[in-house]
Amino acid sequence: ASDLDHAGMGGEETIAHRCVEWIDIDPYARANTKQPLSIDAKREKYPAFVAASPRGLVPAVEHDGFCVNDSQVVCEYLADAYPGTLLPTDVKEKAQIRLFWEHVSSQVIPFFYKLLMNKDDKSRKEAYDRILLGLRGANDMLSASSPSGCFLGPGRYSMADLALGPWWYRFSIVLGTYRSFKVPSTPQYSRLHSWWSEVKERESFKRTLVSEEKLAFNYREYEDGSATSEVARTIGGAK
Repeated sequence: ASDLDHAGMGGEETIAHRCVEWIDIDPYARANTKQPLSIDAKREKYPAFVAASPRGLVPAVEHDGFCVNDSQVVCEYLADAYPGTLLPTDVKEKAQIRLFWEHVSSQVIPFFYKLLMNKDDKSRKEAYDRILLGLRGANDMLSASSPSGCFLGPGRYSMADLALGPWWYRFSIVLGTYRSFKVPSTPQYSRLHSWWSEVKERESFKRTLVSEEKLAFNYREYEDGSATSEVARTIGGAK
């Protein structure tokens, strides 16, 4: 048995790591539908998960009786618990990774949701342009870190790759489906495309991905304005 238990919902927001025991919580179990659950309902149905994540959000980890949630905190915790995995020992490389994570979090992800949730063409165009601007910045940071492979180079998978990988997967499936979004195949994005060619083939990364059909379905409520998540309330003003 593993000494590290992972609690997730649906698989799409989770990360894979050695010594991880998965708790299968599938919101699509009944005829490919997803029913929102209150925190009380989650606590009753999935007590181990809510114990690890009091707000009922993924990802969450329990390790030796200690619970951690929030994507970045979970990744940092795993990196510290298993040295030499998600963070290198070199302090300069660590700083590069953290700067890249911050860039993706502030300059890419918010505009993913704004493009998906905004209803008027002007706001969507602004969000579309801001995603591309953020990705050009990410391309430059990748190029400065290494000329090929993962952020740190071929085979050196790290928190930097986790920061962008799940969102890159969403670009074509979610934004492509609902907003005809596509990352251009031009030199300004060439390092990103070569980076994705390596990351998408990593088995630990592939195990975290929900199917394309379910992923698009999962974001339908953001597209039609009916989402009530914390992100929806923060970005789109959902009630």
